[in-house]
Amino acid sequence: MKYTSLILSMVFLLPNIATAQELTQQMTCEQAVAEFEKNGVVYEERSGQALPIRKGTPIQQANLLKCETTGNEVLETMVVTKDNPQCAIARYCD
Repeated sequence: MKYTSLILSMVFLLPNIATAQELTQQMTCEQAVAEFEKNGVVYEERSGQALPIRKGTPIQQANLLKCETTGNEVLETMVVTKDNPQCAIARYCD
């Protein structure tokens, strides 16, 4: 019985692991940029869920992109932070 309770509590906690991460809405833009550069992912709340944002090359390294030479344009990955509704954390070729 003790093990059943433990297993059930672990199963119910698994979907909430991502919500333990700090959301971009709780960070400044500078903090979100640093978090993305350090971990390659930030979490943004959308429709009541914490969704991972992983797309792009961190802003500080974006000068390494060679989009123009491949005929693509440079786009930015934007998140909402507490001080900026359009914080660019990364860039990518499209």
